[in-house]
Amino acid sequence: LGHIGYRVYNEFRGHGYAAHAVHLLLPLMREHGLRSVVITTNPENAASRATCRNLGCVLENIVPVPQAYRELCMGAAHKCRYILYPFAQGEADRQTKRAQRAAEKANYAAAISAYEEVLRTLPSDTTIRRDLAMAHMEVGNAASARTEVISVLRLDPEDPWAYLLLGNIALRFGDDRTRALSYFQRAYRLAPDDLYILNSYGALCGKEGDLAEAEALFERALAIDPAYPNALHGLALTYHRQEQFKDAEAQ
Repeated sequence: LGHIGYRVYNEFRGHGYAAHAVHLLLPLMREHGLRSVVITTNPENAASRATCRNLGCVLENIVPVPQAYRELCMGAAHKCRYILYPFAQGEADRQTKRAQRAAEKANYAAAISAYEEVLRTLPSDTTIRRDLAMAHMEVGNAASARTEVISVLRLDPEDPWAYLLLGNIALRFGDDRTRALSYFQRAYRLAPDDLYILNSYGALCGKEGDLAEAEALFERALAIDPAYPNALHGLALTYHRQEQFKDAEAQ
């Protein structure tokens, strides 16, 4: 058994809430002088294992659960034992904030340097790797951006935002719409209610002339957030391409 447990209802999964909740506990862990904290999860629970990686936990080993404790562990025969280091995480959090501030100011060289420093402490943090990939994209370094995204997928092959980034890289550096469409489709299958994925996929469908699919994707995004400006613009543009000018003006 571990020191920390978390559970997220199905409709709220995929937004990083579990990792954020554990982050909120870090000051309390440091206040009590905890040098290491154990989090356990089932080996087949890919989402929980991704949460542990995003927290910067280190996989110590996969251990058998003694028979006497299996009922307590809901019948699990094995558990992944991850170790979280609160003090190392604290420095990484400060460095992450520096990187984010630099990126917000378009100082991407400083952001890249700070993100790389974070990854020396938390090499399995897929969120940081995606942010680093986006910073590389901003300075035109397609190869480095792609390398970081591939590293994310090695850590978590089901990361939808990694596929979204690969699609954006394919479009920005080479206008490879066929490859980008394939990546966006994969991202959509993994996260069909993500607004960024719906908008990117819909925009590309519109450019490729698949207006019915573009319309459906933008409408799905607006059903989730009726005020989402990118989807409103995309839907209006889709109507305009279909010469439905009154509908376009209504958006």
